[in-house]
Amino acid sequence: MFAAHSAKTAERTIGYNPGSAYAIYGMILAPLGLALTGLLTHWWKWIGDVHQVLAYLLFAAVAAHIAGIVWHTIRHRENIAWSMVDGKKQGDPSDAIGSQGVLAGAVFLALAAGWAVLVFHGHDASKSELTLFGQTIGLGAQGDDEPAGKDDARPKGHLGHETTVEHAHDD
Repeated sequence: MFAAHSAKTAERTIGYNPGSAYAIYGMILAPLGLALTGLLTHWWKWIGDVHQVLAYLLFAAVAAHIAGIVWHTIRHRENIAWSMVDGKKQGDPSDAIGSQGVLAGAVFLALAAGWAVLVFHGHDASKSELTLFGQTIGLGAQGDDEPAGKDDARPKGHLGHETTVEHAHDD
């Protein structure tokens, strides 16, 4: 059924193996595409379908990456998940990959944290809006017969469409 490979004879890599590299590209590119299509859905509703496909692709990339981690851990008897945290992996020191150092990691972390703070403070869930750098972006699609930003007492469902709420009365 499957070719027998022992952990000692299987090809190992110090850096990312090809499968991990593809999953990482997907996990980096899909959120960028999600952000772009999420913004463009405000103007072109058909992009919502592309947005949804990208969301599923991101989920698939994450699932494939986790499955690969489990597979690698079992196959090579190496805690690869921990090596993603501490940056160290078993192997010949001559094959080691140079590090960008703590400074590059700290800069990336600071930029990511700064962006998260901006989004958190700029989000207004009651109006379904995000304000960044003085620009307000409507989140979610508006109904065809309603102008963007119209405040209505009726409850909204998925993508801003009206929903009907029925209350049961015990008489």
